[in-house]
Amino acid sequence: MPGNPTTGNDYLLYIDQNSVGAEDRSWLIIGGQLNLSIERGIGESEVTDKDSNHEEEYLPTNKSAGISFEFNVETDDSGFQELEKISKTREFRYFYYIRTDGKKEYCKAFLSEFSVDAPQDEVATGSGSLRITGGFTDIEP
Repeated sequence: MPGNPTTGNDYLLYIDQNSVGAEDRSWLIIGGQLNLSIERGIGESEVTDKDSNHEEEYLPTNKSAGISFEFNVETDDSGFQELEKISKTREFRYFYYIRTDGKKEYCKAFLSEFSVDAPQDEVATGSGSLRITGGFTDIEP
């Protein structure tokens, strides 16, 4: 896997250009990255019963995770081209991020949102959201 994040970015996101079922991994950085947000949550289920004294009660259920990111569009960037491709094919891919301290986590995800904003005479920007299935897995630095 590639090295540490570049100056100015605390987290960098990579996409595997191969399908999930492929044996080999070929990681591409998503160029021009601006922002990255990692969301982790836990669902809940209401379990209020007659002994709850009219107070709602909940239990934690399934975990959920996602990644949202923004970038400057670089149409000749391989990572951008791969995102554009999977926005049309709806396929799962492996992604991973790396922090400046060397921590890495990967996940299997699909691109749930993808947009490009190209105002006249300005830098085109894009954004995307990944819906993760199966959670994150640590990668040894």
